[in-house]
Amino acid sequence: MCMVLLAFLSIQLPGCALKGGMSSAKNKEQVQRIRSSGTVLPEFQMYEEVTITREKVVLTRRGKSVPSSIPAGQWEIVLDEKTANAFFTDLESLDYSHITRIEPDIPPLGGGTKVYDISLRTGEKIHMFFEAGTTYTNSQCIVDRINTFINSLPLPHFF
Repeated sequence: MCMVLLAFLSIQLPGCALKGGMSSAKNKEQVQRIRSSGTVLPEFQMYEEVTITREKVVLTRRGKSVPSSIPAGQWEIVLDEKTANAFFTDLESLDYSHITRIEPDIPPLGGGTKVYDISLRTGEKIHMFFEAGTTYTNSQCIVDRINTFINSLPLPHFF
């Protein structure tokens, strides 16, 4: 599984610009994806947080009502150094300078939210808050890489 992931991360996706020059500053590296359901039946409303560091991945999920149909709990996976290095090196190679938030003129009602917080050892910090109708230019390759990595892990996936 890790070899497939490493092969995927080494492929340059269209629309993802690489950046040159890396800083050697040692900052805390972390990627966090937070998802919250929108206007669905109460028993299907949920909150999910995935935190990725070089050491581990932690998934925390809970329902927003009782009773809930959401598989709730906290799961942790220890990452091997090779997998973690490939993931973070790949994210560090991207150019985040052209990401721009685009909000709709009239926001739709309802809908869930997704948040991506990225902190790299280069000092780069990126925050993207996707709510109903909101997009970011030049963000899809970043979001795809993070989601592909998370989906490749043996975590209990819900939606």
